[in-house]
Amino acid sequence: MKLYYWIWVLVFIRCTPDDSGPGRDLTGVRYEPVPYELKLPEYLEPPTWTEEHPLTKSGVILGRALFYDSRLSSNSTKSCATCHRPKEGFSGGKGGGRMTLSLINVGYDHDNYGWDGRWPTIESAIDNMIQESTYLQGEWSEIIPLFQEDTLYPILFRKAYGISNTTQIDKEHFINAIAQFLQILIARNSKYDRVVAGNTFFSPIEQDGADMFFDANPLLPDAECAHCHIPPSFAIRSFANNGIDSVNRYSDFIDAGRGAVTHLALDTGRFKIPTLRNIAERKQFMHDGRFIQLSDVISFYNSGGHRFENYSNYLHPLHLSEYQQKAVLSFLYTLTDTTLRVNPDIAPPF
Repeated sequence: MKLYYWIWVLVFIRCTPDDSGPGRDLTGVRYEPVPYELKLPEYLEPPTWTEEHPLTKSGVILGRALFYDSRLSSNSTKSCATCHRPKEGFSGGKGGGRMTLSLINVGYDHDNYGWDGRWPTIESAIDNMIQESTYLQGEWSEIIPLFQEDTLYPILFRKAYGISNTTQIDKEHFINAIAQFLQILIARNSKYDRVVAGNTFFSPIEQDGADMFFDANPLLPDAECAHCHIPPSFAIRSFANNGIDSVNRYSDFIDAGRGAVTHLALDTGRFKIPTLRNIAERKQFMHDGRFIQLSDVISFYNSGGHRFENYSNYLHPLHLSEYQQKAVLSFLYTLTDTTLRVNPDIAPPF
């Protein structure tokens, strides 16, 4: 861990004398929770999760440390950030045949987390991602004692939750802290945001792309994007078959997607509609990562995809010219907030 980080932590927590091990008394450490202020543009409301679970500075600090800590995995080789890579729009890894969904603006989801929506709450998503073999494969019975016996973490848990002894650290504290950290992964300083705020303008090609994305100019074709990718998150809480697979029957789908959860035929091959925020930072695209260039995604949608009975009604051949496809691509690049991964509240602490 970087020395400056832990020096800062020691100052912040007003650390008691070094004394590690289970059963450690923590009452000598001050517990004075301070609200964490989300500085958002006027048009962007805070995540609804924060209404019932207010963010605190100490909770976010703890969640950030846990997000990047590989000791949550079974063999201490992977952390949340291994797959949710900051430099790739907090996505990037692949598990169980699927790409890792971006965590940017995940706080604006209300339910149905994951590509197939199998987890009803953000807490259940975090819990299962830590334990499932496809992901970190951690065991709470091993993780909790490891952190209880740590020198510094118990003090962070005390600062965040007011526990009086290391034996009170439980998995709910881990899950809540990570959830708090995820709430602050909000894209708000992309060029798109600055244009909306009236602080700059799109270039001509970006403006053409925006007009086609939102179908705002009758002189340009509708790229049919904004039906599913609605600002400010550029996503919707829904699932769709985007025609990526050529099938003749439901049993032909290699991955049943939402259908594996609901057991409804019409949900087979449907996947969560992801955010387009920071999409240009990603290295692979679609739920299975089959495309490696964002331009390939645009080309695919321009073709209209493969038709099937539960195929999205918004998909059809778009007949966009080469310039028009480049214009849409240029607009998508304006959705990148590069300040996210260098934000000191978000960047790796070690």
